[in-house]
Amino acid sequence: MKVFSACMKIIRKNLLLILLYNLMFAAIGIVAGQMSSGESDHQGFENSNFHYTLIDRDDNPALADSIRSYLNHFGQEVSIADETEALQDALFFDSTNAILIIPGGFASSLKDGNPENISFSAKPNSASGYYVQFLLQSYLDTLSLCMGTPGISDLQQAAETALQISLTEAPVHLLSDGRATSISTFFQQFTVIEYYILVVVIMLCVSAIFIPFNRLEIRMRNNISPLSPMASGLQKWLAALLISLGIWIFTSFCAFLIDWKSTLAMEPVSLLLIWCNSLLASLTAMAGALVCSHFIRNPNIQNAAANIAALILSFLGGVFVPLDLLGENVIHVGRFLPSYWYSTTADGIFHLSGYSAEQLRPVFTGLLIQLGFFLALLCISLVLSRYQIRGERALGNTRTELVR
Repeated sequence: MKVFSACMKIIRKNLLLILLYNLMFAAIGIVAGQMSSGESDHQGFENSNFHYTLIDRDDNPALADSIRSYLNHFGQEVSIADETEALQDALFFDSTNAILIIPGGFASSLKDGNPENISFSAKPNSASGYYVQFLLQSYLDTLSLCMGTPGISDLQQAAETALQISLTEAPVHLLSDGRATSISTFFQQFTVIEYYILVVVIMLCVSAIFIPFNRLEIRMRNNISPLSPMASGLQKWLAALLISLGIWIFTSFCAFLIDWKSTLAMEPVSLLLIWCNSLLASLTAMAGALVCSHFIRNPNIQNAAANIAALILSFLGGVFVPLDLLGENVIHVGRFLPSYWYSTTADGIFHLSGYSAEQLRPVFTGLLIQLGFFLALLCISLVLSRYQIRGERALGNTRTELVR
């Protein structure tokens, strides 16, 4: 185990640098997870405050008062004089988000069943304007239904009934949110971002072990040593596996330490699947680092290769950008990358509603595909090693003669 001991000496020599890599990227992952969880805590739609102006040119104030009472539950009325120039200035300077003008004779036309249109003005493509228009149309639809309801004799009674119906809040009881267990938003975000951390840190640390062995004089000396290339390679792989497992344990422990209450509240099966997913990501990153280590000769190439590989995998695989926001062409390319299957597997684990064979099939499919990437990269590394050894031995067996 002399090669393994040499690898451990290299690790101990670079231990401070390895710890700095882990702490720095773990801190980045924690901060990014906290920021993303803060943005995602409020899910769904909420009422948005807006300003509106209601101009009543009809002779029936009951209808205008009913519309005003309804809209005041969602926004705030701004009083503006009924003058064209004043109304245009109010919209231009954002004093109001929407202007509603009830035309004369609107109440009579509503009773006749052929209501006139309420004039509506807002800035083009204004979200608040669309929101006010939606609320107004919803109220008018309810009012039209009330007008044709038996037992309602006049417009004022219909307006009061429509207002009461429109402001009624229906109780909603959430029986299931589609998950077998509650997984905190921070843990979800950190688990996804963890892929980038694992790839970049493992590639940096594993390549740091192999750079000394890639020096020409070291390789030529190893060719004449009694230790076989297979044994030497296995010992280096064992050292790479050890450092990769250490990095995986460290990042997983960071997530547990920051959000330990939510982690302990999770179902053990979900937590085990998440750890298996990140473990396979670590092994795949290690295998990729073994492949890249055949071409890395100095620290400058090492840093560039680790960061470029991690960024490409993260952007194309849905780590930094959700897969729903990526185009079809990007997703087609991403399917050939292990990061894509890491992201889809993690998302499938987050949304498990049970642990039946049918529900777990997509999760295990993603895990097996990542295992396939790991074995494929490992085989590529082995092939590169054999070609490198054959080339060096052929160079060592070349004989030269001095011609006089």
